[in-house]
Amino acid sequence: MMCGCTEPQNEKTSPVEDRIEWIPEPDKALREEWEKQQLKKESSDTFDWVQWDSISIKDQNEVELFWMDFSSKVHQNNKDEVIQNIHFPLDGEWGFILDAKKTSLNLTSKDFKEGYNIIFNDLVKTQISNINMTSFDYMKSIDGGVLIGFRVGVSLTEDTDEFESSRFFTFYKTNEGFKLGSIYQAG
Repeated sequence: MMCGCTEPQNEKTSPVEDRIEWIPEPDKALREEWEKQQLKKESSDTFDWVQWDSISIKDQNEVELFWMDFSSKVHQNNKDEVIQNIHFPLDGEWGFILDAKKTSLNLTSKDFKEGYNIIFNDLVKTQISNINMTSFDYMKSIDGGVLIGFRVGVSLTEDTDEFESSRFFTFYKTNEGFKLGSIYQAG
């Protein structure tokens, strides 16, 4: 017995495809840069997570100088200066945090600046201003013990929240100093 139903005429097969159909394909330069970053990440799987006392005094001093400067800029809402310490395209879930209508590859420093107060809300800014660098997680290469970067976690949980959540900022050491390379959220 036939129900009289007809197959849909479009070729979409899932709600996910419906949701992302409008996202434009990144331009070739962005795609190539993203692919380079992915290869770099895959080849950097030779590092250990270590604590503050496992990095050299020189590295501790470098992190301390950077962090004092960066956290001060965040606390003062100096968006332009903070953005100078970010590598774009910025990896992670920050587009989701902003409820952006683009993929992270298509998000720009302008998008970041517009969403700055969401990413660095008052709760996050307070913790960034008061966090102790000895609590960071540090990435150190296995082969030569070189500092690759560090990760900072902040709580997003308010006293009235039922569930815990956190935001993680990962900074990578570059030729230009430390740069924010990814933002992820858990919980």
